[in-house]
Amino acid sequence: MTNIRKLKEILSYILIILVVVFIFSFIFVPLHIFSIYGYWIMKIAIPLFVISIIFDLFYFAKDSDKRRQSKKKVDHRKIFGMKRKILFSIIEWGGIIVVIVILLALKKGSIGAKECPDIIQGNEKANLKIKYFYSPFCPYCWKSEPILREAINSKGNLFSLERYDVRYCDNEVIRYKVSGTPSYVFILKNESKEFVSYGYIPKEKLMDTILKLSKEQIHIHPTLKITICGDEIKLPYNTGTSDVHTHTNTSILHIEAKNISLGDFLKLIDLNFNNSCIDSYCNGDKCPNNKIGTLKMYVNERENNEFDRYIPNDNESIVIGFD
Repeated sequence: MTNIRKLKEILSYILIILVVVFIFSFIFVPLHIFSIYGYWIMKIAIPLFVISIIFDLFYFAKDSDKRRQSKKKVDHRKIFGMKRKILFSIIEWGGIIVVIVILLALKKGSIGAKECPDIIQGNEKANLKIKYFYSPFCPYCWKSEPILREAINSKGNLFSLERYDVRYCDNEVIRYKVSGTPSYVFILKNESKEFVSYGYIPKEKLMDTILKLSKEQIHIHPTLKITICGDEIKLPYNTGTSDVHTHTNTSILHIEAKNISLGDFLKLIDLNFNNSCIDSYCNGDKCPNNKIGTLKMYVNERENNEFDRYIPNDNESIVIGFD
């Protein structure tokens, strides 16, 4: 039983250390850094706290008979003329009150003032700027931190991220009517456009938004017709990616990114295409009518020899034929 009591004391000391580290980190360490290990401190501290309470309840119930039977021992030792027990109680409660006051002051922004923004990450030369409004007292801001770290690490060249602590940045908060955290403002600098999003954004949605806004807004609509030995090859509808695809009118390509070639699209539909072959037919092959075929491509009725490397322009008419 003595060993169990010692274990309980050790757990209590560990718990106190974790709480002190957590509080000091919460006050002095920026959230984007603190969030990396703050969760682990909580995951360790909460179970230890529960175990400590179970130990206390166990010994309280176990020693109840002893407390009733024995006389209460009075500790007459004094420190600075004050009973030891009273002094320790004053120190304990005083410490708790000081911590509460500090936390309340931090929440109101009365202490620990920061610049606005307090930190800038990513590529400051990028066209896309994201203003991120947060508070260390916001659970969903903690949840957003791993997502923002991954976005910076994987796509940081596409945007810059400015962090604004809402406790200290009243002008920006009022300007964008930020009433809660987290909140985001997406800014396209070259186009002077701003998009505001209030609330938590899941990882997939944030990544898609960054990719969509960080590239130039391109929308090109060439028409494409492919014939092999006199038979037209119908392109599948609603096929492709966000960069290049078809809709219900399959002869029209919808290109929404730079440097998309004909070969890029035809690969998506598993159609072989280069400067000498289309599908399974290559120059010199015979068509079913025994006529030797040759691959040709026309852009706006003019012959073009770029074939799969050709990058279409808007409203062009492209014809690929093997005859």
